[in-house]
Amino acid sequence: MLEVNVMANDSPLWDRIDSSGEYSIYHKRAWENVVENTFGHRGVYISAQRDKMLLDVLPAFLVEKPFLGKKLISTPYEGCNGGFSCSDLETRKAIIRKVLEAAEELNVKYVEIRSSFPISELKESGFIEQTPLLITELTLEAIEKNWMMLSSKHRRNVRSAEKRGVIIEPASQLKEMGTFYRILSQHYKDLGLPFFSTKFFIQIWEQLVQKGYAALLLARYEEEIIGGHLLFYSGNTLVSKYSAVKKDDKYSALYASYALFWEGIRLGIVNGFEKFNFGVTGESNSGLIDFKSRFGAETYPVYFYYYPIRGKIPDFAKYYSGYSVIKKIWRATPAIITSAIGQKINEWVC
Repeated sequence: MLEVNVMANDSPLWDRIDSSGEYSIYHKRAWENVVENTFGHRGVYISAQRDKMLLDVLPAFLVEKPFLGKKLISTPYEGCNGGFSCSDLETRKAIIRKVLEAAEELNVKYVEIRSSFPISELKESGFIEQTPLLITELTLEAIEKNWMMLSSKHRRNVRSAEKRGVIIEPASQLKEMGTFYRILSQHYKDLGLPFFSTKFFIQIWEQLVQKGYAALLLARYEEEIIGGHLLFYSGNTLVSKYSAVKKDDKYSALYASYALFWEGIRLGIVNGFEKFNFGVTGESNSGLIDFKSRFGAETYPVYFYYYPIRGKIPDFAKYYSGYSVIKKIWRATPAIITSAIGQKINEWVC
């Protein structure tokens, strides 16, 4: 008998998910805590069991805002990880039916499910498929083999960073996360994209880094933190979640970003991960795609599936690649204003 249910807060399944290496970080209770504590979105995790054996879990969140309505997303703040884990068609179809049933009960505008691979069962159930973003992944094998997969320019830049005195080391204090946050928020402002409040990164530190679900690598130069790389431990994959370095002329020739990514790859190999996920990229950002691919990685489309119920579905690709005039205005707006507004925008655009 296949049992499919929305998981309760006190469900014993949480312990089984948290202790399993088969599920991504986005399936675990710690991530649900991060999202709920930061943004107020309620977790609607759907589990499938047969004879008390856990077959799969689909993590989703109810996103609700006054005047904007409700939507059910698996998973917000993540481009492609955290979707279906099993390949059994009957189980997937049963979870899909339960998702749509929950969506009707919650009176949402639409359901959104994100995946790193195509899911035909969603299309058969009436979901609309879009591929708004690209994902870049690297197979991890051995340090020497992966080193030779880098382009000659990337290898030269990693060596140059070391010769110039850039040191990569893990963060050990919350205040170091704060320093990284300031560098990262400036990076997003330069891109013209609204960014999160510090609360999100404090939650990541407390719920993920301190509990062994994530790591923050720091780039130091002359004892100053000049950049960082936040990585999530997610099943068999090490996910590059956020990375940024200072852009001042003083630091531009240090190649710290190359060193941070290579050290992330090394971390993944040493800890036995099978893949290194470079994160999502908009199709128009050819420069960033090229930077990632020169580590020996391959790029694929990300699949977003939408089921409209009482409203229009969004254009996620436009958020990354469009709105050029708005982004120009955002870059010119004082940081004290964008910092206050950015969190509110990301509570809905997630």
